[in-house]
Amino acid sequence: MWKIRSMIPGADKKFNIEKLVGKSELEDPRVTQVGKILRKYKLDEIIQLLYVLTGEMSIVGTRPMSIKFFDFLINNLIRDKVYLDEWIRCYNSLPKGLTNVAYILGINTKNNKNRKHPDMFYFKNASLKLDMYILWKTIQAIVQSDRYRRRRKRK
Repeated sequence: MWKIRSMIPGADKKFNIEKLVGKSELEDPRVTQVGKILRKYKLDEIIQLLYVLTGEMSIVGTRPMSIKFFDFLINNLIRDKVYLDEWIRCYNSLPKGLTNVAYILGINTKNNKNRKHPDMFYFKNASLKLDMYILWKTIQAIVQSDRYRRRRKRK
């Protein structure tokens, strides 16, 4: 999958993913200054629209993740073997998307130690109605986030 680079080259090799668990996107030392701007305005997602247009991705689905993070997640954060097997099957069967349940709930997967993974909820409840709801809430979250940033700058 092609992405617009927002991290320093070789970020996966230079930083131990375990030390990043619990950090917000703003605290992530792998993100470049330009990358912070790209992420702030969601410009790093533009190229993924091409994947949507070609049918390789969906607008709503589960967020694609790097192999390194996927391995970390299954080896460190999910302890229940039966649940893990079900989650892997679920993750692999879901379309990869621009937005998902975790985004609208404000859940960072890296911080998700004690919660069931939101992809499971989506897998078990997928419908056009749920997709429309997630899309609507995503738009609201982006607009509200932008308004919040503007209000903070005025203070």
